[in-house]
Amino acid sequence: MSRLAREARARGEDFDTFWWRALRVGESLVTRYDRNPPDDCVIWPRDTWDRRNDMEAILSTEGAWRRAYEHIKPKPCEAALAILSPAAENLPVSGFTPAADVRSARERDHAVAA
Repeated sequence: MSRLAREARARGEDFDTFWWRALRVGESLVTRYDRNPPDDCVIWPRDTWDRRNDMEAILSTEGAWRRAYEHIKPKPCEAALAILSPAAENLPVSGFTPAADVRSARERDHAVAA
């Protein structure tokens, strides 16, 4: 999804166009075993249970995807995920710099363990 979003934004597409195309709204889903899957859509698991879980997870986070796509400030719970991104090195979120805070926590934990 992240790759699809970056590519769609580079093409100048708005969020709704990206979302519609990536999730193939109203069209048949593409699964991992399709022979010639389109490059601009989500490739879903073939297993029905896994596919339903994946779809529910993505669809329930549409607002977060929209905010990220449109460069709108994330909600606090979404901002917390920024520490997982290697690109977050210089990204200030809610008054902290994620990478610096993670390093500080690691250094503190290491000092306590020593």
